[in-house]
Parts: sequence; structure tokens; C-alpha cells
Amino acid sequence: MTDSRRKGKAGEREAALLLQDLLGTAVVRNLTQTRDGGHDLIGIAGWSVEV
Repeated sequence: MTDSRRKGKAGEREAALLLQDLLGTAVVRNLTQTRDGGHDLIGIAGWSVEV
């Protein structure tokens, strides 16, 4: 895996945990984003989160 992909995954995981703590709701990485499209993080209704 390239370094930029590893950094991207780590950043998405960190952002998901921070948002989860702040909002008190489940926020997870969108693991099918590359294939299906969509946002980096899912679980926040009405928001499209890109890291």
C-alpha cells in the first residue's frame, strides 16, 4: 500500500473517532467509497464528510 493511502486511512479513522466523541453517534469510514462512490465518512445525517 502506498504511503498516501495509509495516511488517508489513518486520517479518516482519526476524524471518525473525533466526530463520534463530539456528536455521540456512530461515524464510520465508507469502505466501499472507491467502488460505489460517496463520502469518506458516513453516519452524520445531512452532512457529507470528506477528509
